[in-house]
Amino acid sequence: MCFHLSQRILGLVAGASLLVCISNQVVVACSGSHTDVTIDRNHLIVNLYGAVAVLILAAIIALSFIIGRLGILAILLALVVGFLHPMLHYGGGANSDCGRGFVTLAKYVTMSLGAVLLLQVTLWQFRRRSQLASSRT
Repeated sequence: MCFHLSQRILGLVAGASLLVCISNQVVVACSGSHTDVTIDRNHLIVNLYGAVAVLILAAIIALSFIIGRLGILAILLALVVGFLHPMLHYGGGANSDCGRGFVTLAKYVTMSLGAVLLLQVTLWQFRRRSQLASSRT
């Protein structure tokens, strides 16, 4: 009864999606004359994100020597997140999207390492302020 309308709407949406897919000139798979350039560019981007991630990891380690015991947890968390970085897992070849998935994952892993650094700095500042406030009284 009421399902006929929803089936018609779903049929229209499916038909419109099929027309868009047929008329689209963009190829999703990694093929064509510029494949090597795209793979090299994506590999360079992953390596740049990896270099930023290494700098963030170095900052986390340096800050942990200043902080003390709280910094050890940040180092462990950063190493676990850093192990997931695509720079370590990007092979010589590429998958069907010319390495675009690696670029996206590299961005998110680097942002996660940055979040760990910000969290570490924030917790350090709160701890430092509480110690200063207790020493004044």
